[in-house]
Amino acid sequence: MNKNKYFLYVTLILLFTSSMYPVHAIHSTSHVKFNFVDSYWGTINDPIEVTPGDKQVPFNIIISHSNGGYQISGINAALILPETINVKFTDGSTSKSVGVSGVYNAGDQIILTYYLDIDENAKIATHNVHLQIDFDIKRSNDVVTGDTYVLAATLDVLGKSNLKYDLSPNVFEPGKFNNFVFKVSNVGTASVSAVNINFTTQIGAIYDLDQELNIQKLAPGESKSFSGKLYVDPNQSGVTSKAIISTVYTTINGDEHSETKNISYSINSLEKLFSIKPMKELFTQQSVEPAMVEHNMKLSGSGEKSLTLHLIYKGSNSLKNVEILTTTENALENTVLGNSLHIIDTIDSNSVTKLDLVLNQKSNNGELILNIKIKYVDDIGSIIEEKSTLIFNVIPPEKASLTTELDRTNINADQINEGKITLTNEGMPLSDVQITATVSSPFGLVSKSQWDIDKINGKEKIVIDIKFSE
Repeated sequence: MNKNKYFLYVTLILLFTSSMYPVHAIHSTSHVKFNFVDSYWGTINDPIEVTPGDKQVPFNIIISHSNGGYQISGINAALILPETINVKFTDGSTSKSVGVSGVYNAGDQIILTYYLDIDENAKIATHNVHLQIDFDIKRSNDVVTGDTYVLAATLDVLGKSNLKYDLSPNVFEPGKFNNFVFKVSNVGTASVSAVNINFTTQIGAIYDLDQELNIQKLAPGESKSFSGKLYVDPNQSGVTSKAIISTVYTTINGDEHSETKNISYSINSLEKLFSIKPMKELFTQQSVEPAMVEHNMKLSGSGEKSLTLHLIYKGSNSLKNVEILTTTENALENTVLGNSLHIIDTIDSNSVTKLDLVLNQKSNNGELILNIKIKYVDDIGSIIEEKSTLIFNVIPPEKASLTTELDRTNINADQINEGKITLTNEGMPLSDVQITATVSSPFGLVSKSQWDIDKINGKEKIVIDIKFSE
């Protein structure tokens, strides 16, 4: 047998023997490949965004192994952070290990959690990091230590979105359509996309604004404004309310984020648009036309009293079909004579409307209370009522007091004597005054002896010329 035949014979013997008695190679059975699946900040149920300056933030890396037929356990993984990314562990180090219990088959997700501080100088970017994974391999008969595996992973510092909501103005008037602007601003450091906003209000009806507002993308520093109108019922005045903003959007990390925020606003008390002043006519020496001056809120004695009311409207919009009802407090004592309900077709903005009334005062003293109710409709057709009350003091009437004075004292018997009689009213105004003059015998009047005067005001003097002879 030559050497070549001998060598072939020995080789065949070894191959045959090895097929009967298997040999376990440590390297082939302790090497397992790991895969990087994903990484995120926060928790699996509540992922969050991070920005430079955030501290003690949980950072999670998901890995798995792909060697079928193996089970691994005793995982201990060190996260290695490059110095250049300015992200460190909470103790200031750049490497730290965490252990994970349990047994994992191929494809099972393994979650590793680390707590990190992000320096304010960190760049907003996707950073490369590494995992150094130590583990055990579980076999049917025993457990062996696997080869340390170094796995590349990513750590995203992409900024943090922060949406701010503004409502301008934040004070509204009842009974009106109030224009407003709703503004959404991204005051964060990360873009958002697929923004869906549901805008509702506790009090007031929204017009000219969709309930659902959509924004395709909103970058840091960008804002989007929406215009609308808010109508507030006049019965809901003088209160504070809020707008409710429910928002869903996609973060820079691709996660869906939802939030609900409120914006407070207030509703002014319902402003009275009408004021009422009782007026009276006053004649001046310069004009025969009367001027209207404010009444002194006094009535003299009982009887019919003419009264003029000035309805002062300060609204900026004209009103249609305004109803004005005037009544007295005690119908047994005093009433409004004639038409107590006035319907005015149109009242222009910032205008004055004149109402003439006749009051019947039954008593000579006390008070006369006049109630005025004004009814009109607002922008949407809701009925608004305004009420005012005027109180007049009724004083007993003054007594008439006329004094006379004749300026002729020397009388000549043989001629016609001329004189002047001065009548002075010291009391209340008099109307329908009739004056008759007579002289004693043997004299007689040779002029007019009776005078009819329509009115003599208080403190007014009337001069009458007379002639008489023997």
